[in-house]
Amino acid sequence: MTNVEVWLWILLVMLPHNSRTTELLSRYRTGLEAAIAMRDGKCELLNAAERQRVERTRTREVKALIAQCEHLGIRMITLDDPEYPSQLKRIDDPPIVLFVKGDISQLNRMPAVAVVGPRVPSDYGMRITDVLCNELAAGGVGIVSGMAVGIDAQAHRSAVENGGYTVGVMGCGLEVNYPAENEQLKKDVIAKGGALVSELLPYSSASVPYFRRRNRIIAGLSSASVVIEASAKSGALVTAGMTRTQGKPVFCVPPHDITDGSFNGSVSLLREYALPLFGISDIFTELSRRSADGEHIVHMDKVKELSKKSVAPKPKKSAKAVPMLESTHEEPRAVEFVDVSELSPEEAAVILLLKERPLTMDEIIEKSGKRHDEICSIILGLELMDAVERRQDGTFILP
Repeated sequence: MTNVEVWLWILLVMLPHNSRTTELLSRYRTGLEAAIAMRDGKCELLNAAERQRVERTRTREVKALIAQCEHLGIRMITLDDPEYPSQLKRIDDPPIVLFVKGDISQLNRMPAVAVVGPRVPSDYGMRITDVLCNELAAGGVGIVSGMAVGIDAQAHRSAVENGGYTVGVMGCGLEVNYPAENEQLKKDVIAKGGALVSELLPYSSASVPYFRRRNRIIAGLSSASVVIEASAKSGALVTAGMTRTQGKPVFCVPPHDITDGSFNGSVSLLREYALPLFGISDIFTELSRRSADGEHIVHMDKVKELSKKSVAPKPKKSAKAVPMLESTHEEPRAVEFVDVSELSPEEAAVILLLKERPLTMDEIIEKSGKRHDEICSIILGLELMDAVERRQDGTFILP
């Protein structure tokens, strides 16, 4: 048997996303050694059903699966393949075979961030996702998500439309049309150089229990995870928890409205361990800090490069800019200032405060009389529109 055949045979015996597979393989030096022990009845870890599958699974079934994948344009990347994503290999229970359409090799050449959220998001969440993923794409950062409707789809779409690289981790086999709404998006992801990934066999149907398991792959392919918004029962919380378990940072966009129950999960994350996200510089600053503390960060050179420069986002919808004069001790010069008539009253009020002088977050809260969470949301929206900038000393200024 070839190396791929060995791994596929183990997969058919143990079945995909079986958490016990990793424990079994840890007893042996190679996949071939494990397969021989299983075949010869020398592996005591197998249960009765698995022993039956050892007897039933023949080489011809494996070869038929390989032929099927080749016909469908699906590549099989095994755990010991050099193309297997290095970050994913480090998690506690990595898939032993990845079924892939498109190019997954970029994940070994560039940093990636997971972007997740609900299937029925708010307009605020969709807008933030669009601009954030636009900015990540502009910075050469890969975007990983779950190809579900809602925030996932918007994350992938924004990457595709802005020339970025994105990977969709499917909750079903690659040949299953689920969700049907994203069929064209999946084609676009592949056509633009991205990839679709699943640990399930090509025609495996979507399964609710599996969606939780696949979130470990979304987290595993990324250096950090961003939760756009989440209710108390959101699947995004599962991805966040798995990201934290893997020792990676979790970021959360401050809620647009803390009285809205659809943000209860976001509030809990920010209270417990998530870092508030005001811009992608927050992500790279945190990754750089962790690297300085001795933690292993994939593609650290790229992360440091991005943390030192501002990546200019290109939001599709932004406030109109009109020229005005900036008051300084130097000669007056024309600068761009956001037209407050294009902003919400709350956003305009913050802009007018910053027009006077740079202010810290606490000073903005004090002067505006608004709650901390409200100002966080307003500032984030303004940052993503390039209407305000945060300096290294923590103050906010007009660009």
